[in-house]
Amino acid sequence: MLSIAICTYNRAELLRGLLDCLVEAIPQSTTEFEVLVINNNSNDSTSNLLSQYIKKLPLTVYSESNQGLAHARNRALKEFSGDAILFFDDDVLVDKLTLEIYVAALSTYSGVGYFGGPIEVDWQGNKPHWLSKEKLPLLEGMFGVYDHGEIDFEFSHEKTNPYGANFMLRRSVVDLLCEFNSDLGVKGEQLGRGEETDYFSRASQMNVTGMYLADARVKHRFQLERISILHLYRYGVAKGVSLVELDQLYSERWIYRYVNMMVRSVWQLLRGRRAFFYQCVINMGIIRGQFRHSKISKQS
Repeated sequence: MLSIAICTYNRAELLRGLLDCLVEAIPQSTTEFEVLVINNNSNDSTSNLLSQYIKKLPLTVYSESNQGLAHARNRALKEFSGDAILFFDDDVLVDKLTLEIYVAALSTYSGVGYFGGPIEVDWQGNKPHWLSKEKLPLLEGMFGVYDHGEIDFEFSHEKTNPYGANFMLRRSVVDLLCEFNSDLGVKGEQLGRGEETDYFSRASQMNVTGMYLADARVKHRFQLERISILHLYRYGVAKGVSLVELDQLYSERWIYRYVNMMVRSVWQLLRGRRAFFYQCVINMGIIRGQFRHSKISKQS
């Protein structure tokens, strides 16, 4: 059996789209799948929505009162019954082929402990006109873009581990590594990063092998209202904090680096390169987050 885990907080309408996908992909009479939804203190219509799918899916709903994505994921790790657990973010869309690929991978790659697949952005017909064709990793990271080509490969230090919206852990890995670090990651409306990075880093240290599955694709429905200077900056701060938590420390000459990045951001804006300007804003947040958190860590 494969367990599918969805952790959710106040995203009822986005969650509906994912559940509809699973209804199409999973036969009603199946015993090959179970679907676990971890409701992490949602106060919108999530509970009512979930009640509509109890008879449509092999669905079990759990309430997790400890706020935070890592807490919700840890609850899923305690409750799942399958040979592996497949995590999807509540704002993605999946199809039957993706589920079939994950199921097949468990037998095809019997020595592999964790898996991840590509994530493409679903702009829902509203792709920003200012997006650059050039690679902007920080901006793409916020959008959730993750694509390493059309060939399966084993993860290494040169090729990044999975993104949190689309990955699977074999039960043996869960037994070995136990929980996600609940000090990291999103907590309700508070942005956070790094709990998956930490988990896969620990997996590598324990010589656990991971595999990229090129055809196990999902679509991430990005919400355009998140493209604001304030949100980009807060996203950068959260990323900077997580980098310190993961021991990727930088020099304390943060003011020089911060001002330099600010000047670059203004220059990009004056040139009409909005995507590059936004990338600079995220970088400013990272610099600030790194310094602030490293200073707090030293004081404590």
